[in-house]
Amino acid sequence: MGTWGEDPFDNDDVADWVDELAETPRGEWPGMLRDALTAAVEEDGYLEAPEGSIAVAAAAIVAATLPGGPPLGDDVELSGKDVARLRLDRDVIVLARQALRRVAGEDSELLDLWQESDDVDALHQQIEPIDRALASAAPDAPGH
Repeated sequence: MGTWGEDPFDNDDVADWVDELAETPRGEWPGMLRDALTAAVEEDGYLEAPEGSIAVAAAAIVAATLPGGPPLGDDVELSGKDVARLRLDRDVIVLARQALRRVAGEDSELLDLWQESDDVDALHQQIEPIDRALASAAPDAPGH
């Protein structure tokens, strides 16, 4: 995994996934977001870093659709207007919170990589604002 920063979108796997999302008709975005989140939540055993990273990015996109959600960075190649116009079912928000919990939990390569770098706080700093926004829309859903 080529990682170049602490932002949810700062790695090669996510950049490729976002490029694919950007090239897909906006009407298909909810399904792609759901698929990315489901891949992390339903993974048995060890969650590999690419799936975990993509799940965090997908959760960030879901959070960006919510009022007061953290905006996507200027370097993310998705139209902020397109993201803001997405209407997602509550179950996608719940799924996003579950995916964040899975990424930050045991048996997660992404967590292991952040621990090896002695900067696990950076992972939590990345996830917490996303989860706060998601929690405002689905407060009773399990989260981080």
